[in-house]
This record gives sequence, C-alpha cells and structure tokens, in this order.
Amino acid sequence: MLAGSAANKLSDRDRMLLERWARRRSTPARLALRSRIVIWAASELRTRKIARELRCDSKTVSRWRRRFEQGGVAGMEKDALRGGARTKKSNVLIQQIMGAARQQPSAAAF
Repeated sequence: MLAGSAANKLSDRDRMLLERWARRRSTPARLALRSRIVIWAASELRTRKIARELRCDSKTVSRWRRRFEQGGVAGMEKDALRGGARTKKSNVLIQQIMGAARQQPSAAAF
C-alpha cells in the first residue's frame, strides 16, 4: 500500500472527527487506535513506521488504512462480521440431523 494513499481521501471534517475520537477518553480504545492509524497514514507515514510508533502490528495498520479507503469514517466504526464459535448444542444438533438423514425411511412414512 502506498504511503500517502489515505491522504487524498481525508477531508478536514473527517480529520477533525478522527482527532476527536483519538483524544477523547470515552472513545473505545480500538476506535481511538484506528483513528490514530488513519491520521498518521494521512501524514504520508509508512505502514511499518505507524505500527512501530503506535505499538501495533503492521497488519492492523494495513487493515485500517484499507477499511478507511473503502468505507471512509463509517468503515472505521464497525468491526467486520465474524463467524461465532460452535457451541456443544450446535454440534449435538448437527449429529442428530446427520443421523436422521442416514436412516432409511420407514414404509409408514409414505
């Protein structure tokens, strides 16, 4: 990703909002970090430099640069959807369905 790619899309209004999020104590920590990443990226700093300064992984910096480029400020607020872990109940249900599907239908069913 190019160093200044987010700079072209950071308006004054967006910058003010991101700076407010980065400063406020009531802002969730993950949103504050994302805001700092985009602000620093707009300053044409390289991904590795931003990661080093903010003490996070360069993959995290790349992810949020890309998310901002794709969705703007709105893309910063939402986390990507993830699949949840299966519960024991869902595993039992899957086994019951698979067992029923393997059984031969009885003559009375027709």
